[in-house]
Amino acid sequence: MCMKIKKVLSVFILASLLVSCATPARLYKNGEYYKATIASVKRLRSKPDDIKVQDILTKTYSLAIDYLQQSINDLQYEKDPNKYYSIVKYYNMLNTMANEIMRCPKAYELIPEPIDFLAELQAAKETGAEEFYSLGIEALEQNDVKQARLALFYFDNANNFIRGYKDINSMTKEAQNKSILKVAVQKPLISTKYQLSSDFFFDNLLEGLNNANYRNRVDFFGQSSRSTNNNAHQIIILDFVDFTVGNTVESRKIIDCKRDSVITDYVNIRGQSYPVYNTVRARFIETDVEIVSAGILSVQVIDSKTKKVIRKSEFRGRYIWTSTWATYEGDQRALNQRQIDLYNRGIEIPPPPQTLFVEFTKPIYAQTIDFLTDYYYHY
Repeated sequence: MCMKIKKVLSVFILASLLVSCATPARLYKNGEYYKATIASVKRLRSKPDDIKVQDILTKTYSLAIDYLQQSINDLQYEKDPNKYYSIVKYYNMLNTMANEIMRCPKAYELIPEPIDFLAELQAAKETGAEEFYSLGIEALEQNDVKQARLALFYFDNANNFIRGYKDINSMTKEAQNKSILKVAVQKPLISTKYQLSSDFFFDNLLEGLNNANYRNRVDFFGQSSRSTNNNAHQIIILDFVDFTVGNTVESRKIIDCKRDSVITDYVNIRGQSYPVYNTVRARFIETDVEIVSAGILSVQVIDSKTKKVIRKSEFRGRYIWTSTWATYEGDQRALNQRQIDLYNRGIEIPPPPQTLFVEFTKPIYAQTIDFLTDYYYHY
């Protein structure tokens, strides 16, 4: 409990010190004329007979006006359009002082004609809006994706000063359309035998690219590799430069199996049947099959105007289908349970070539998506 009381007292003392540091007199002494004016008006609302504060207000108000007007005049020589944010801020401060004085009887008595700058404020907003609007139009006329995005930035700033300035809404829509990078993704040329599988890979890749989060700044669309599209800013060329499907590697193991003390027959002795034990043998043939499919995809990103290669890479994929089956010669009773299960499994039919093609492209798909999404996310 004592610790809590100490903490509360510490906070109270700190707050009291901060308040005392922000008195009109201290602010005036530090040259913070705007803050001193506002603080003086607030003090006069509760203590209108405070002679010292009255004196401070009459001094700081004119000094604050001079300082803020000089700051505005200095900014007029700067070329950066962002200066209008500061100019508007200073005019708001000037108007805030006039408004605060008019709302305080004693302050209004001391300064019966506080100056408002409403007309100047509006003019600054209009000038700021026009400055950014003009920059946006200039950037938009470049017919370039990055310049269109810059135009959006300028139009957004113009709206900050005057909402709906001129035809800015329609210009913004035009800039949004021009700011989208249009990318044509060309289907890879491949033999008819694997066309369906190649198309499956291509369709999934196109869907994956469009589903990635590019903040609505990139649009991918497919086209045949021989077609051209003047609307595309960039072209992605996909080409299976090397692939093989269905390379079979087969190996066999032959194991001689035997088992002792196996009942092979029965004999009848004096009307009683007795088992006959012998050793049984079998020749077990185990076959391991690997069907290897692999390929390399070349990916190039090309500027549609200059035909310059912007980015390129190659990605490898590999898929191995495996199967094991067995046959035997001789007596099955010589086999162990695993060998019997393997024999009963029978010969597996390998997947068709189209399926094998799809399988080896799966790791290629993942690498290609990572490669392209990383590039376009930062575009």
